[in-house]
Amino acid sequence: MRTGNKANPRQLALIHVAKKQLGLSEEEYREILKSQGGTESAKFLDEFGVDRILRFFHTLGFKQTKKAPKRNLKLLASEAQRAMIYGLAEDLGWSRERLCGFIDKMSAKDRPEELNREEAPKIIEALKAMRARKVTWN
Repeated sequence: MRTGNKANPRQLALIHVAKKQLGLSEEEYREILKSQGGTESAKFLDEFGVDRILRFFHTLGFKQTKKAPKRNLKLLASEAQRAMIYGLAEDLGWSRERLCGFIDKMSAKDRPEELNREEAPKIIEALKAMRARKVTWN
């Protein structure tokens, strides 16, 4: 089983709009959910399933009338970026809890492993600036 995030309410609404626009029967809709998304209910879809189903609906002729939210596939921070973050936190004398709190405040993510490649450099630069000012946590 995939471990992607669950579909959000906007994605679920978009799937239901597509179903209505395409005039799919309940049976057709359920078969598409099962074959393309691996589940019989849209509420159990992960983001990969949502992407597959929406792509399939587009091949059937679904047209989005408004700019709909698209799945954001920003790559996660590299191992080197995460190592740099942990190293800088260690230089500052920070515990893992303190580091996670700082990351949460700066990016609304709970851990360095959740940062993407755009967020990680911002965290790194902020930690470097604190290290340069000799900010410590005791």
